[in-house]
Amino acid sequence: MSYKVGIDFGTCFSFIAYCTENDGKPGIHILINPVDRMPYEIPSVYFHGEKEKMRDLCGFEAIDHADSLRGSEDEAAYVVRHVKQQLSGPNDAWGSAPADTSAAQNFELKGGTKSPKEIVASFFRYFAALARESLHAEDHNELERQPNGESIEAVIAVPVIFGEEERSVIIEAAQDAGITVIGLIEEPVAIAIDYIEHLNKKDELEPVLVYDLGGGTVDVACIKYHPDTAHEIELRGGTKVRIPTEKTYEVIVSTGRRIGGVKWDEILSEYILSRCEEEYKSPPIDDQARPFHRRVTETKHILSKKDEINMPFTYIDATNPIPQNRDVLITRNTFEDKTAALLSETLDCVRHISSRCGLKNGTKIRVVLSGGSSRMPQVREGVLRILEEEMGVTVVNRKSMLYRHEKAVALGATRYAQNLSPAQTTSMYGVALRDKRGQLSNETFLIDRGQALPVSPVEWTIPTPAETLSDATGEAEIVVLESYEKVPYYLNQTDRLISIPVKLESASPIKGTLSMQEGGVLKLTVTHPETSGIETRFFSINTFPHPRRLKMKR
Repeated sequence: MSYKVGIDFGTCFSFIAYCTENDGKPGIHILINPVDRMPYEIPSVYFHGEKEKMRDLCGFEAIDHADSLRGSEDEAAYVVRHVKQQLSGPNDAWGSAPADTSAAQNFELKGGTKSPKEIVASFFRYFAALARESLHAEDHNELERQPNGESIEAVIAVPVIFGEEERSVIIEAAQDAGITVIGLIEEPVAIAIDYIEHLNKKDELEPVLVYDLGGGTVDVACIKYHPDTAHEIELRGGTKVRIPTEKTYEVIVSTGRRIGGVKWDEILSEYILSRCEEEYKSPPIDDQARPFHRRVTETKHILSKKDEINMPFTYIDATNPIPQNRDVLITRNTFEDKTAALLSETLDCVRHISSRCGLKNGTKIRVVLSGGSSRMPQVREGVLRILEEEMGVTVVNRKSMLYRHEKAVALGATRYAQNLSPAQTTSMYGVALRDKRGQLSNETFLIDRGQALPVSPVEWTIPTPAETLSDATGEAEIVVLESYEKVPYYLNQTDRLISIPVKLESASPIKGTLSMQEGGVLKLTVTHPETSGIETRFFSINTFPHPRRLKMKR
């Protein structure tokens, strides 16, 4: 038995959704705890089990152990938070450029070193175990842990800003956890699909602009929806029938930045600490039941509904060893002033998208605000200010812009999973050598259209670079090509080629393999002639937007 799921692996919290079918009608649901029937809101926290002489823990199992070490000298040796932000090097962590995972830092934990991929794989194993347990209970109305017999086929949502290397880490980690990756989808696109499907519109819809402010990134996209249409044909004898066509989603443009709600939390935390020091000459004591960092996040959420809040805390005066309870006043205006620069950076994405989409005075659009941090009033006000005041756009749903701020990504990924069949290839795939001038060697197609998956590794060899590319010097890259018909084009991701860099000085031929794994994951390996080192790239053929138009089942 297999389950199709959509996974939103978040910076702070993660969600899983799954497909069902009753009486031939498909359904989409958020994964729930079979005991209390509440949706799983999984903390993205990892705890190294060496501390307690036990296995490593993730999610709910890890959170209490991790919080008990918050602020202590042992925290860095046993706890990893926000690992999704750390799939790239330190210089890229909050930049806007695609990241380089080769510069990503390993975690020096007590008793050994863990790579970001190993920790992400631990999360995916945990997700798979939760899904099997919960879905088995749903299927059988009984609470018994099932052996890992059921296969998990997943579409995983990723930020727009994630580059080829980061996406490869996600795919590899999920595969290492025993999950069949049948597709990737950009987070704002998943939100748009869930939003539009939820509306259940039968007619044309205004373009949808999605602003998704999560814990680690902001992602913005503009999507057009083309509904089911039908044309009528006349058969012999005068009988008329209507032939339906498929509805499609078209991604006009998407962009993102490595800025998220965690940065808002950090600024608010620094401000509260400074206020405590200023008024009471002492920092707050961490309360194990409600740690300081959780109260900071709660304060941020309360300020989304109230103009001010008195945040309680406990401290010890230098002259009095008895803990004392006090509070500090935090106003929404002050919080918004201190985070205005962050908001402005995210709104630059809205300006960019609006310009690329050609939005102008009088254009009607729908706006969807999603992600846990999008509930802040400054977000809604800022987005409307740009669209309505600066650009003259008409937002037709301005009273209902906030949409499933935490669950929409997982639900949209699952809707996409419903439409995927990992049975066979849909295009031809091959490799070629490309120098920095764009000159391309003769391409070699190795995987044919219509082959059953998986496709075993096919070996390829590119002759001596000097013979392949005339006057070739310096660096080049092995690129992956895709061809549905006869014209090949580069396989790319967020406008970057799927490639592996190589040196052209060597007189030796360049060798490697190309294969297609179950679920449609393409694997490219290159053996470097100088070092004999092997480098690998993964790409999910079912990454959306790739292509930028997606057909959905009726």
